[in-house]
Amino acid sequence: MRKIKIGVIGIGHLGRFHAEKFAQIPEVELVALVDIKIEKAKEIQTKIKKEYNIFPEITENYKDILNKVDAVSIVTPTITHYEIAKYFLEYKKAIFIEKPIAHEFELAKELVEIAQKYNIPFQVGYIERFQKPVKLLLNKSQNPLFIEAHRLSSFVER
Repeated sequence: MRKIKIGVIGIGHLGRFHAEKFAQIPEVELVALVDIKIEKAKEIQTKIKKEYNIFPEITENYKDILNKVDAVSIVTPTITHYEIAKYFLEYKKAIFIEKPIAHEFELAKELVEIAQKYNIPFQVGYIERFQKPVKLLLNKSQNPLFIEAHRLSSFVER
Protein backbone atom coordinates (compact mmCIF):
# COMPACT_ATOMS: atom_id res chain seq x y z
CA MET A 1 0.00 0.00 0.00
CA ARG A 2 1.28 3.45 -0.94
CA LYS A 3 1.89 5.81 1.96
CA ILE A 4 -0.06 9.08 2.19
CA LYS A 5 2.36 11.96 1.67
CA ILE A 6 1.60 14.79 4.06
CA GLY A 7 2.94 18.24 4.79
CA VAL A 8 2.44 20.14 8.03
CA ILE A 9 1.88 23.86 7.53
CA GLY A 10 2.62 25.86 10.67
CA ILE A 11 5.24 24.52 13.06
CA GLY A 12 4.23 26.34 16.24
CA HIS A 13 3.09 24.61 19.42
CA LEU A 14 0.39 22.44 17.80
CA GLY A 15 2.23 22.07 14.50
CA ARG A 16 5.16 20.39 16.23
CA PHE A 17 2.73 17.95 17.79
CA HIS A 18 1.10 17.23 14.42
CA ALA A 19 4.48 16.63 12.76
CA GLU A 20 5.60 14.21 15.46
CA LYS A 21 2.32 12.28 15.37
CA PHE A 22 2.37 11.98 11.56
CA ALA A 23 5.98 10.76 11.76
CA GLN A 24 4.75 7.85 13.93
CA ILE A 25 2.02 6.63 11.58
CA PRO A 26 3.32 3.79 9.36
CA GLU A 27 0.86 4.57 6.53
CA VAL A 28 1.99 8.21 6.35
CA GLU A 29 5.12 9.76 4.89
CA LEU A 30 5.84 13.16 6.42
CA VAL A 31 7.37 14.93 3.42
CA ALA A 32 7.32 18.62 4.36
CA LEU A 33 7.34 21.14 7.19
CA VAL A 34 6.25 24.68 6.33
CA ASP A 35 6.71 27.74 8.51
CA ILE A 36 7.49 31.41 7.99
CA LYS A 37 9.99 31.04 10.83
CA ILE A 38 12.36 28.68 9.04
CA GLU A 39 14.46 28.13 12.17
CA LYS A 40 11.44 26.60 13.93
CA ALA A 41 10.96 24.24 11.01
CA LYS A 42 14.65 23.29 11.04
CA GLU A 43 14.47 22.56 14.76
CA ILE A 44 11.57 20.14 14.31
CA GLN A 45 13.15 18.66 11.17
CA THR A 46 16.26 17.83 13.21
CA LYS A 47 14.21 16.28 16.02
CA ILE A 48 12.16 14.16 13.61
CA LYS A 49 15.26 13.00 11.76
CA LYS A 50 16.90 11.99 15.03
CA GLU A 51 13.86 10.28 16.59
CA TYR A 52 12.16 8.76 13.53
CA ASN A 53 14.86 8.67 10.83
CA ILE A 54 12.65 10.85 8.60
CA PHE A 55 13.98 13.92 6.81
CA PRO A 56 11.06 16.12 5.66
CA GLU A 57 11.71 19.06 3.36
CA ILE A 58 11.38 22.49 4.95
CA THR A 59 10.18 25.68 3.32
CA GLU A 60 8.64 29.05 4.19
CA ASN A 61 6.05 28.93 1.39
CA TYR A 62 3.19 26.42 1.47
CA LYS A 63 2.84 26.59 -2.32
CA ASP A 64 6.26 24.94 -2.65
CA ILE A 65 4.88 21.59 -1.45
CA LEU A 66 1.83 21.29 -3.72
CA ASN A 67 3.23 18.59 -6.01
CA LYS A 68 4.85 16.67 -3.16
CA VAL A 69 1.80 15.99 -0.96
CA ASP A 70 -1.47 14.08 -1.01
CA ALA A 71 -2.68 15.92 2.08
CA VAL A 72 -1.83 18.84 4.34
CA SER A 73 -2.28 19.58 8.01
CA ILE A 74 -2.99 23.30 8.48
CA VAL A 75 -1.87 24.48 11.90
CA THR A 76 -1.41 28.19 11.25
CA PRO A 77 -3.08 31.26 12.76
CA THR A 78 -6.82 31.25 12.03
CA ILE A 79 -6.64 34.33 9.78
CA THR A 80 -4.55 32.29 7.30
CA HIS A 81 -6.71 29.14 7.23
CA TYR A 82 -9.02 30.16 4.40
CA GLU A 83 -6.28 31.16 1.95
CA ILE A 84 -4.18 28.06 2.57
CA ALA A 85 -7.07 25.59 2.64
CA LYS A 86 -8.68 27.00 -0.50
CA TYR A 87 -5.37 26.76 -2.36
CA PHE A 88 -5.01 23.04 -1.58
CA LEU A 89 -8.69 22.28 -2.16
CA GLU A 90 -8.38 23.77 -5.65
CA TYR A 91 -5.82 21.03 -6.35
CA LYS A 92 -7.93 18.29 -4.69
CA LYS A 93 -5.60 17.75 -1.74
CA ALA A 94 -7.00 16.25 1.47
CA ILE A 95 -6.98 18.61 4.44
CA PHE A 96 -6.76 18.37 8.21
CA ILE A 97 -7.28 21.84 9.66
CA GLU A 98 -7.19 23.02 13.25
CA LYS A 99 -10.27 24.76 14.57
CA PRO A 100 -11.76 27.12 13.72
CA ILE A 101 -11.97 26.43 9.98
CA ALA A 102 -11.78 30.13 9.13
CA HIS A 103 -12.09 33.53 10.77
CA GLU A 104 -15.50 34.17 9.17
CA PHE A 105 -18.47 31.81 8.94
CA GLU A 106 -19.05 32.38 5.21
CA LEU A 107 -15.43 31.54 4.40
CA ALA A 108 -15.60 28.35 6.45
CA LYS A 109 -18.85 27.42 4.73
CA GLU A 110 -17.24 27.95 1.31
CA LEU A 111 -14.35 25.62 2.17
CA VAL A 112 -16.71 22.90 3.36
CA GLU A 113 -18.82 23.27 0.21
CA ILE A 114 -15.76 22.94 -2.05
CA ALA A 115 -14.63 19.82 -0.18
CA GLN A 116 -18.11 18.29 -0.41
CA LYS A 117 -18.58 19.19 -4.08
CA TYR A 118 -15.37 17.42 -5.11
CA ASN A 119 -15.47 14.72 -2.41
CA ILE A 120 -12.17 15.87 -0.89
CA PRO A 121 -11.41 14.65 2.64
CA PHE A 122 -11.68 17.67 4.96
CA GLN A 123 -11.30 17.13 8.71
CA VAL A 124 -11.40 19.75 11.45
CA GLY A 125 -9.37 19.18 14.60
CA TYR A 126 -11.91 19.32 17.40
CA ILE A 127 -9.67 17.70 19.98
CA GLU A 128 -11.88 18.65 22.92
CA ARG A 129 -14.27 15.81 22.16
CA PHE A 130 -11.47 13.37 23.06
CA GLN A 131 -10.72 14.96 26.45
CA LYS A 132 -11.62 12.67 29.35
CA PRO A 133 -14.00 15.16 31.08
CA VAL A 134 -15.94 15.67 27.84
CA LYS A 135 -16.21 11.92 27.24
CA LEU A 136 -17.49 11.41 30.78
CA LEU A 137 -20.08 14.15 30.37
CA LEU A 138 -21.31 12.77 27.08
CA ASN A 139 -21.73 9.31 28.60
CA LYS A 140 -23.49 10.62 31.70
CA SER A 141 -26.58 12.21 30.18
CA GLN A 142 -28.25 12.00 26.82
CA ASN A 143 -30.59 14.93 27.44
CA PRO A 144 -28.78 17.73 29.24
CA LEU A 145 -30.78 20.87 29.92
CA PHE A 146 -27.74 23.13 29.95
CA ILE A 147 -23.99 22.68 30.05
CA GLU A 148 -21.55 25.52 30.49
CA ALA A 149 -17.85 24.78 30.36
CA HIS A 150 -14.78 26.94 30.76
CA ARG A 151 -11.28 25.84 29.95
CA LEU A 152 -8.73 27.45 32.20
CA SER A 153 -5.30 27.37 30.67
CA SER A 154 -2.94 29.89 29.22
CA PHE A 155 -2.28 30.29 25.51
CA VAL A 156 0.95 28.62 24.47
CA GLU A 157 3.00 30.81 22.14
CA ARG A 158 4.94 29.41 19.20
